[in-house]
Amino acid sequence: MIKNNQMRYACAATFGRFNLPHVGHAELVEQMLAHADYADVHISGSGKNNEYELRELLFKVILRNRGVDMSRVRFYQTPNVNEALEFSVKNAPYNEVVFVLGSDQVDMLYSLSDVHDVNYVINHRSNSSTQMRYFLDSYDFLEDAKYLYEDCAYATTIAYMLRAEEHNREKSYQASAKTHRAGKACSNTEIGATYNCSME
Repeated sequence: MIKNNQMRYACAATFGRFNLPHVGHAELVEQMLAHADYADVHISGSGKNNEYELRELLFKVILRNRGVDMSRVRFYQTPNVNEALEFSVKNAPYNEVVFVLGSDQVDMLYSLSDVHDVNYVINHRSNSSTQMRYFLDSYDFLEDAKYLYEDCAYATTIAYMLRAEEHNREKSYQASAKTHRAGKACSNTEIGATYNCSME
């Protein structure tokens, strides 16, 4: 399908992990509402993500702080982007949906808009999750992190909680990978010992 910035739609849909919601994501929703009557925000339900409820809560806090009409925003926990689009198209009046993603996901945007026969809009964010992680990873940047959450202490606290959850998950993966490697090494040693014995 084509990019259409002029047409008004019933629904604008997006999908993402949103592991660390920030103002850039709020701007994405504002862009969606500029093109549609309401916004479907599909948050990935994959097990590799942060707790869904906290991600949704932080997203809502940021949007409310910016004065977004929350009656026009709907959140869903969705397994993948195809199911997200299928759901939004199926439930939108006259199947009128525009797909909105960030400029770092244009290849997926083009592909899926064709597959699901919907138009698309590219959102150009002002900041990124990588930037937010940089400031959240050191309490030396507490004031900077708070500033990036528009001086909302509540939002900043939730962001720190989500970042801590990411750190814990990363440590768990590293420990699991280390155990797996150690197990594989032991297995190889056992095979070698068996091989040597059989050769004697």
